[in-house]
Amino acid sequence: MSKFRSGAEEAAKSQMASFNRVDFFSVEPDKSVVVRFLMDYDEWPSVEVHTMVPVQKEKPAERRSWPKTVPAICRRTKLPDSTPLDVQATMPFFPYLYPDCYVCDHIRKADGKPISRTSRSFTLLVIREEVRGDGSAELGGEANKGKLLGYKDKMKEVAVVDSAGKPTGDVEKVRDIRIVQQAYSNFFIHLEGMAGVHGTLLDRDYFIKRKGESTDTEYQVVHLDQQHVNGANGPVIFDLRNPEFAKRYGIEVTAQGRVYPKELDLDEHIERQMADRYYGLYLDPRIPQPVEGGGDNAATPAAAPVAKPDTEATSDQMAALRDRVVGYSKTNALEGNGATTEAPQSVPEPVAAQAPVQVPTAPPAAPAAPSVPQPVMVPAGAEDLPVSPGQPVVTPDFG
Repeated sequence: MSKFRSGAEEAAKSQMASFNRVDFFSVEPDKSVVVRFLMDYDEWPSVEVHTMVPVQKEKPAERRSWPKTVPAICRRTKLPDSTPLDVQATMPFFPYLYPDCYVCDHIRKADGKPISRTSRSFTLLVIREEVRGDGSAELGGEANKGKLLGYKDKMKEVAVVDSAGKPTGDVEKVRDIRIVQQAYSNFFIHLEGMAGVHGTLLDRDYFIKRKGESTDTEYQVVHLDQQHVNGANGPVIFDLRNPEFAKRYGIEVTAQGRVYPKELDLDEHIERQMADRYYGLYLDPRIPQPVEGGGDNAATPAAAPVAKPDTEATSDQMAALRDRVVGYSKTNALEGNGATTEAPQSVPEPVAAQAPVQVPTAPPAAPAAPSVPQPVMVPAGAEDLPVSPGQPVVTPDFG
């Protein structure tokens, strides 16, 4: 679990109160996309973010381009009060990770006002793409040629780098996984409603459409039907709580929770945008500017407007912070949102469909959206798995 506030309820509270292989999620205005979420509703880290911060440092010589503004995660993002006392004891600045925030304390807008900050929640998803019949027997023959049969993970090409982070000239295909960084009020609130109905976000694909631009942006989110695929013992729901399906994304499902590979670790991403290296690169003249791909620049930094506090956390304290000691259980993640049944605490049996959570009050309704393309699900190996009324329609495992 994330050390930062996580879960649907915590994202709602916070609203009131570089990965080389992973890009940020975005949808162009009036465009749509089908996705599969890789993190469940109780795992969303929530932090305070400064957006559009004017860059304070000069462009390094090795850089071809240089931004005028950057986002920065506020170093005064609070850690949860539920952090165990023994862990708090290792944190000299608790409830903060750092002793100060240069953006809050020293950077001002043109009108002299502080740079505002806003709450943002994070999650992970993979872009999905259509699978249409091609006339082959595996995809239903000529009768289904050209018809939408289901969805599979979209692949993309990325540069292969060596141990020093330099491109080798080779490329490889990887799944198109994205980091979502959005406000609770116009994005995550829709997902919370879906989780209240289904008890999870991991058992189906979702159709997302963006309407509007800039501050007028709204997202329409519609859940699609579950996809059943052939398993060793019969039909299986393509559900990423299933360890076999999760591991194709490098995710390990354990009794303690879901363990993500380093390149999908959102705590790592969040901490990078809070750390001295990031602030020193763009924002804080008290911190020497790091050299690309290596250590600190030996050049003398610009004159500091204030003295930098000599109170940085030690490596041991930072290691303690990395421990996922602050979790949010599925039992209480939906508490206060109308759910009366606890969400499942363990990984479901592969062939069992998850029963929906009983909700006495209606969950947030899915916003009106254009007709969502639902696949014509055809059985794979129909001679071995005949489909009759009342049985799920089974497709090949498109992946």
